Amino acid sequence: MASDDANKKLWTWESAVVDHVRIVLRIPAMLLSTAILSAEEMEAVESALSDVNDCNISKVYRRHAARMVDMNSSRGANLRLFKEYGASFGNTDGTGRGIQVVFNNIASSTGQASKASAAQSIAFLQMWMDLVGNTILGFLKGSMTGNGRSEQNIIFEGIFTLYYLVPYIMLVILAAIMPAVQNRGLYKLFHIVKVLIAASFIIPFGVLGIISLPIYFLTGREEMISASPLPSRGLYRAIPDGEAFDSNEGNFVAATATATAGNDDNADIEQNIEDESTIEGSINVDDDASADGGRFRVYLEKPSQDFKVGIRFGSNREGQVMITNMRKGSIAETSALQIGDAIHSINELSIDSCTPRVAASTLMGASGTVVLMVSRGGGTVVDDEATV
Repeated sequence: MASDDANKKLWTWESAVVDHVRIVLRIPAMLLSTAILSAEEMEAVESALSDVNDCNISKVYRRHAARMVDMNSSRGANLRLFKEYGASFGNTDGTGRGIQVVFNNIASSTGQASKASAAQSIAFLQMWMDLVGNTILGFLKGSMTGNGRSEQNIIFEGIFTLYYLVPYIMLVILAAIMPAVQNRGLYKLFHIVKVLIAASFIIPFGVLGIISLPIYFLTGREEMISASPLPSRGLYRAIPDGEAFDSNEGNFVAATATATAGNDDNADIEQNIEDESTIEGSINVDDDASADGGRFRVYLEKPSQDFKVGIRFGSNREGQVMITNMRKGSIAETSALQIGDAIHSINELSIDSCTPRVAASTLMGASGTVVLMVSRGGGTVVDDEATV
């Protein structure tokens, strides 16, 4: 079982490269944001985002920063919009249509597109701070102690920790100083100092990413461009020990056997269901196409590969790929799909003998009109990690 720190949102090598390219391009806007946004607007974005990413050092920093600007007494419709933007950015990692809608709302409500762009830039800065802290602690308290997630890479995390240890310590010192200088006028000064600390380390990493991305294209690894951090498991409720999810009953029952995942070297389901797919698009059901052994088709209109729905795949005891979880409030939760549905094919490609990881990768890589062949009531899913 992974440690609490390893279960938070973490960077992998691929997602760190992609995100650093996105972040480095916004460093000038991070500095200019102090002249465009009020301290309350800045704090509304960063605090809401930090709450989602759940980084230890950020919690301390944001608590002191909120006191500086007296956020408890700050009100207003615009602040709600900035809070909404921060929370949405944290849930989507700044990608997809949902975050763009909130971005546009800020621009239209304030009458200043520059405010929306400034909010975006400080959201990227806060994401950097959160994921640096989470990835370092995920390495120290997860990978190094043997309590990491299977998707973690100890070599990348070790190099990453060595590279970012100095700025991490500097941020800890900055957070420790803040209680002694609770002066509203210094809030933006602290922000500028944080940007300068961050930029000195983000720029080399970002330049490396800018150089690397064309190489990935040339070597046929375009999927790197859509890499995202390992998702937090904190949004999921753990299944009690010794229990499993029964899709026929829709609740938890005593687990009596250990499941294995099809033909993938008998990899344990408890391991495989850790793999999470998040895809987004509008979902429709073909009610007339249900004569194939109780199976029916579900159509996903998926504009691009990076759109997310909030589906998590696992396997049942027969090795079928199943929907084990759907993120609360996601498009999947409000669709015709249900927890416990077995997925038999994606765009006519059979996945009956595939692992959840292969199924997730296949669905993530699809776009346009995607056709799923689905059946209901696929049996018992063993999942000792987490569920929605």
